[in-house]
Amino acid sequence: MQTAILGDIHGDYERMIGLVGDLPADVHLVLVGDYFDRWPHAMEVVRWLMARPNTTALLGNHDALILGVIAEVLRGDDGGRARESWLWNGGQQEDLDRLMADSEAIEWLKQRPAMTMLGSSLVQHCDSPVYINYGGSVEEVNRAFALRLASGDPDVLFTVFAHLCRRRQFYRLEDLRQYLGVFGAAALVHGHTPHTQPAPLSLFNGTIVNVDGALSRGFGPEPRGFVYWLWEDASADQTVRL
Repeated sequence: MQTAILGDIHGDYERMIGLVGDLPADVHLVLVGDYFDRWPHAMEVVRWLMARPNTTALLGNHDALILGVIAEVLRGDDGGRARESWLWNGGQQEDLDRLMADSEAIEWLKQRPAMTMLGSSLVQHCDSPVYINYGGSVEEVNRAFALRLASGDPDVLFTVFAHLCRRRQFYRLEDLRQYLGVFGAAALVHGHTPHTQPAPLSLFNGTIVNVDGALSRGFGPEPRGFVYWLWEDASADQTVRL
């Protein structure tokens, strides 16, 4: 089965729709997280993803962060460290206001899984082994994240955000293989670390693939973005189609 994987959106609804808006409903679409911040249409992004069938939307660090901001506000703290980090990272006040008025969207965001397996490929937001702090299987990791996202505790949510901020931690193939072995995977697909190439960055003969092509105009006006097509059959090759 073929799956379309899209990198970090960061509020750029128009560019997202330009890439995947016409995909047939039977195509599995996977997103690696970071729907908020940097560009002011994250709620359109979220609502479209909520409505689309056959879609797996993972949790990014910016998504955990905005949940932390909401938790601070509900606690009566409108100037906490989550809000400070959120503003520094391109937080959009209009999106926060709209999200806080949309309980269904908040619940959807709290239910985002941290990782997923597509055939023999592990897909997660950041290029870090930090996920093994949460469990030794995809199911354990996702359960641990779900408990933290549902906690409503600003400190817990900020810790999740801080963990998912880590990047560029797979410098050695041996370390990457050891990490993948925990989850029974042969390759890692991630976002979070932006680049401006017109196609995914692949290292170690495709053992790790970076799909964050800095799509959002929050990174600049240049046209960017791509879809990474992955065959979930482990015997098939991976390919890229722009």
